[in-house]
Amino acid sequence: IIFNDFVILLISITLPLVSGVLQLFNFGLMMIWPSTALSLMITYVFLRQKSVQYDALTGAWRRGSLFDYIKQRNTVCPDDTFGIIYFDLNNLKHINDTFGHQSGDDAIVSIVKIIKNVIQKQIIVRMGGDEFIAVIETKYTDELIVIMNRINDSIGKFNIHQYFPFDISVSMGSDVFDHIKILFDDFLDHVDKLMYQDKMRYRQVIK
Repeated sequence: IIFNDFVILLISITLPLVSGVLQLFNFGLMMIWPSTALSLMITYVFLRQKSVQYDALTGAWRRGSLFDYIKQRNTVCPDDTFGIIYFDLNNLKHINDTFGHQSGDDAIVSIVKIIKNVIQKQIIVRMGGDEFIAVIETKYTDELIVIMNRINDSIGKFNIHQYFPFDISVSMGSDVFDHIKILFDDFLDHVDKLMYQDKMRYRQVIK
């Protein structure tokens, strides 16, 4: 849980508890119900704010949420490193043009579900359109390669079932981020280029 979120949740839980204890020792005070109402209001505002952070189609984080998270993470853990996988759905334009935009949306949702199943509770972010980022808790590029291979294997198994009249696939680029060595924006450009190189290899194969 991000620290600011934890503080807000802690406050919303603590308010009724503290008020209940104070009311036990001050029988004339009616504190527990107003504090409970305030706690519910804080929780409601918190949930509304959190809903803005998520992409409506896929349930992934929005781009702005990622940058807020990275900024806070670098502040709290300045020596921290982690992996990033940048991936992009292949042939989305062809899918949209041939089978309709609903099929394109279904393909995007399916890809995100597959990747979520592989990376489990780690963060996935929709950067825009059919481009996504996965934040992986590792310091080693070899582990990122293993995860990318597992993603490709899972997509291959999905295609075997022929849920769509077309196959889905992704192009990926990955590396380990260390904010002492490189700015995050520059790092994203770096992994984006690696992803694009993978996409070029994919296009050469399918020709």
